[in-house]
Amino acid sequence: MNAEKKNDVRQLRNNGASYQKIADLLGLSVNTVKSFCQRNGIAPAETVKSRKDQVLCRCKQCNCILRYTAGKKKKLYCSDSCRSKWWNAHTALISHKQANDYICAGCGKAFQAFGAKSRKYCSIDCYRKSRSEQKSGTEINEVK
Repeated sequence: MNAEKKNDVRQLRNNGASYQKIADLLGLSVNTVKSFCQRNGIAPAETVKSRKDQVLCRCKQCNCILRYTAGKKKKLYCSDSCRSKWWNAHTALISHKQANDYICAGCGKAFQAFGAKSRKYCSIDCYRKSRSEQKSGTEINEVK
């Protein structure tokens, strides 16, 4: 790419043109335009339309500025780690579904669990014990 095309790419990109549009206008590959822009830190100027559509808010955890498009779901956190940290610090605000009462099929103890209504065992250990008992019981019946 010669110096003239490089200047054209800079100018078009600063005016908000997409990689595809620049490539079509200058007869270059889209990947060539994209690589050149990324290597030289050439970002498109924000258009007036995108500024109107963007709304600013702050992350609940770290208070950094977030941008999101109006009409879309509002962002509350800047990352998954911030979301996780916030919920770990505010466990009292977690709304659990109604707890259901069960009796464990393995040990016979009463227990409570959230969510699934088809629970049979109070723990994974009870489940494993009952599975091993079922297997050993079928092997004995097969031998007789």
